[in-house]
Amino acid sequence: MKTFLILFVLLFISVFAFSQKDTTFLDQYFDKTTKNQAFCYRIVEKKGDGFSVNDYYINNNPRMIAFCSEIEPELLQEGKCTFYDDDLGLTMHEGKYLHGQQYGMWKWILKGDKDTTLVNLGYEQAINIGLDPNCHDRLWTGVENGVNIIV
Repeated sequence: MKTFLILFVLLFISVFAFSQKDTTFLDQYFDKTTKNQAFCYRIVEKKGDGFSVNDYYINNNPRMIAFCSEIEPELLQEGKCTFYDDDLGLTMHEGKYLHGQQYGMWKWILKGDKDTTLVNLGYEQAINIGLDPNCHDRLWTGVENGVNIIV
């Protein structure tokens, strides 16, 4: 009976230890800071081979939800990532990361889902497909910061 109790306590402690979430407060440059100086806070939880990373604004609205393969010295996002508006907590943009680089189809949502832009991002180029927010009935093309944009 004593052995069973000891094993139960050890199992409980190990499950609790592995399920702990680490909270870090960050300033507007995403450097670690105190709670009083924080722009947002980050909750990190170990998940399989990586980490579930949830950033929240100080008002407790989500800022970013992502899966990361590394968290130190910097985040290395892998897979789906969603960024949120600070006031209402609405999705601002979402897409995927590959080795810390935005990759594949990304969706930018402006004005509460009234204007949506899809961007296909690769390591070499981004093609922006959508409508000119000032003229909803025509397309435009251009180059911005070395990126091909077709809207």
